[in-house]
Amino acid sequence: MSLINKPIIRLGEIIRAARNHAELTQRELAEILCISTHHLMMIEKGQEKPSFDLLCDFVEKLNIEIHNVFDPGLCRRQEEIVKIIEFVKSCTSSEIFALSTVLHVLTEQKTGNSGFLLPGCVKRSICSDCL
Repeated sequence: MSLINKPIIRLGEIIRAARNHAELTQRELAEILCISTHHLMMIEKGQEKPSFDLLCDFVEKLNIEIHNVFDPGLCRRQEEIVKIIEFVKSCTSSEIFALSTVLHVLTEQKTGNSGFLLPGCVKRSICSDCL
């Protein structure tokens, strides 16, 4: 597989996932888009490229966020963020404080200063009050 084909294969995967999420068969989606089932199958496999107009139809009919087509990594990052948010919602106050402490330390390591304040702390570094 050449590097040129990888984006087309990824596009096919995005279209297939969106079709499955919409609970449509290949035949149903092909009918909606006025294309053959074979053409849709080949696009989903990454063996054919959709025209620009057809790509726009996929985006519209399947409610695909356009940035996911051009930056699929963004989609994966957003999914991870949603998982993190759901996890934090299930945490106790003491667990949230522990997570805040970790974020405080990571921010300090990454930037050289602390831009993430622990709850209730007005200082810019981990202090004895926070620990």
